[in-house]
Amino acid sequence: MPNNNRPPIIALDGNHRTGKGTQLDILSGSLTDKGFSPLILRGDGTRPGKGKTEGDPLSSWWQNFKDYANNHENAYIAWRIGARTLLAEAAVHMSNLPENGIILFDRGGVSRSQMTLQEGLPVTYENLYKKGVPDIHPDEKMLLALQPDITIHLSASTEALLGRLDKNDPKYEFREGNIRQSNEFFEAGFDAYAALGFGATRRIWAEGSIESMADKIKDAIISEIDL
Repeated sequence: MPNNNRPPIIALDGNHRTGKGTQLDILSGSLTDKGFSPLILRGDGTRPGKGKTEGDPLSSWWQNFKDYANNHENAYIAWRIGARTLLAEAAVHMSNLPENGIILFDRGGVSRSQMTLQEGLPVTYENLYKKGVPDIHPDEKMLLALQPDITIHLSASTEALLGRLDKNDPKYEFREGNIRQSNEFFEAGFDAYAALGFGATRRIWAEGSIESMADKIKDAIISEIDL
């Protein structure tokens, strides 16, 4: 059930090419039509820091984050610091939302969990957000408060995701390798994150039409949040 002390938080998660961006745009438009003020934020991973959208304020730190992570003595700790930083930013955005505001996370606990599994660690609250990380904002109470009311994991087979890649893309080999390496971790990550019980979790098969996926996402959200 939603945390009544803050605006609703909905997370869409999943591997590359599962359609998160498209579905977030559809969901945001649908919520806007209903009179809400949705804000799309990154909930895990990184953000461009280019200042082109409300959810991506200008930030030289984020523009250089991948170099920071690659040069860090432990890249997994660097990415945990990134996750904490994104949630700290979400806390600021949340305090400035209008009364009808809703936060939409692009990635969240499933992505964090799959990274933790790739690190070779079990998925626990400590390993997701705290292991090796300095005592930085947000504090533990806020970290827990920023866990989504519902996390929807868009799931697809490795073959389906690979079929959505453009072979003319200069980054094709990188994206292909990334999908092959990570997809099983995303599926295991969903199960592990769901077991933590932070909020409702739903797995939606992301191999149907865009419209059918959008309907399933809407139904999942309505089942948990009174919008």
